Amino acid sequence: MTAAADRPLPEGKLDPDLLAELLRALPPPDASVVVGPAVGEDAAVVRVGTELVALTTDPITFVSDDAAAWLVQVNANDIAAMGARPRYLTVTALFPTGATAAAVRDSFRRLAAHCQRLGIALVGGHTEITRAVTQPVLVGQMAGVTDRQRLRRSRDARPGDRILLAGAAGREGSAILARHRAAELAALFPAEVLADVARWAEPPGLSVVDAALALAEIDGVHALHDATEGGVAGAVREMALASGAGCRLVLERIPVRPETWAICGALGLNWLGLISSGLLVAAVAPDAVALCLAALAPLGLPAADAGEILPAGCLLEHGGVDAPLPEFAVDEIVKGIGESVNGLDIGNVQRARRDGELRLQDERSEI
Repeated sequence: MTAAADRPLPEGKLDPDLLAELLRALPPPDASVVVGPAVGEDAAVVRVGTELVALTTDPITFVSDDAAAWLVQVNANDIAAMGARPRYLTVTALFPTGATAAAVRDSFRRLAAHCQRLGIALVGGHTEITRAVTQPVLVGQMAGVTDRQRLRRSRDARPGDRILLAGAAGREGSAILARHRAAELAALFPAEVLADVARWAEPPGLSVVDAALALAEIDGVHALHDATEGGVAGAVREMALASGAGCRLVLERIPVRPETWAICGALGLNWLGLISSGLLVAAVAPDAVALCLAALAPLGLPAADAGEILPAGCLLEHGGVDAPLPEFAVDEIVKGIGESVNGLDIGNVQRARRDGELRLQDERSEI
């Protein structure tokens, strides 16, 4: 075993290269598997009779307050990003020793309410009190149905496609930070601003289900991908690499709220790598862009043509100049909630507020 193999892994998603190595070692799936395990794909898809069934699993580990809302939304997003309608959910619910019956009842009440809102049936699972966790941990397994016409995969982006973003970058991470770092951020932000940002995670604030299902109806939409850990930069890179291609993301076109700029500036974080459930990435034929934006408009989400799929190389354009698209070994949220910041940078907050407001004032109606 090499020294590298002995080194502790960082918190967050596995390194894509390590994950790819593990997936390559799996035995080949049978003919019923339409979309198998692959880096960058949001869910598996299997054929059951005449239907295509999308299957995914996701845990909630960064938050404990109303983890049920996060769980239902992020699992449903994965299913919808495949062009499938979310239908069924099972949940493994692990509670720490000392958890009360009232807390467990509240968690189940919230799960039922959030599933009902999206028309999802909570059909089973497992519950346990265990010393293996120090806060409630919910793990969801969701299934949905689609057909060949609506099926979308991350790996089907093509050079020349435009990159459409629906939603706001860093929305989920901002909500987490507004909750976990509220005491420190309160010195720089009005209480009502932090409270509003914390509510961004409340349903349907992190959902891309309606957006994904709307885009899956359009022939010129080649690929969809749900942005989660790794942020907008990670999601666009994953789609490009899954497709054997590259990408150019234009910084000035990325939908992002000024509050996200300001909070990340205060904490010394880069919002490009901040966990971004609630942001959908689409690779779209140039002649379908207008149709896609029109389909998204009634949903009230910010949406923008923010770049293009290239034959190779991942780039970030800023001020008309290309540079390598930043890579994040771990999501910025890990630094944001896992490390103590010695003093918030007021100058960063002021610059972020000013830059964000100037950049977005012409796009205010979209965002």
